[in-house]
Amino acid sequence: MGNRNILLTGFFGHKNLGDDLLLMQAFEKIPPEYRLFILWPRGAEDEAEAFRKIRPFTPVYGWKRALFHRYAMFIYAGGGLFPSRTFPWQACKNHILMGLTCRRKVLNGVGVVPKPERRWFDLFLRTFDYCSVRDELSRQFLLPAFPSTINCGDLYWGATLAPAARPKLGGGVKNY
Repeated sequence: MGNRNILLTGFFGHKNLGDDLLLMQAFEKIPPEYRLFILWPRGAEDEAEAFRKIRPFTPVYGWKRALFHRYAMFIYAGGGLFPSRTFPWQACKNHILMGLTCRRKVLNGVGVVPKPERRWFDLFLRTFDYCSVRDELSRQFLLPAFPSTINCGDLYWGATLAPAARPKLGGGVKNY
């Protein structure tokens, strides 16, 4: 059966509704035979316990602790790292080290704020096997470093219906 560990990271544990919804959808979409490890903020143990009632997972407190395990996949989902306008060498090094613990790396449905200095971020992006973003601005920014980036639309994890089966949304909101 092989390694069935998945490391998941996002802006989880901060009582942010959008990221909490993304985490709930990750619980639904990741097959139950995979053991989840989630990068979780220290001091948010109560929030972790509430989510662990829905699906068991092992909280990982900090990127260095993530190095103690091997993973079949490392999934970046939701917010966290990507809204920042900077991405220095130190962040690149830390995330590349974490990526060495897994076979595959996925950037799934994130929004990325363009970074004026992109060298280290581009190096980081080139370590991924799959990359999807939630808006066209993010896709355009990522294309030079990851040409196969797709725009999956906001709340990709929540899209449980086929596009043709989704109800039309009002207020100018697009269906993706």
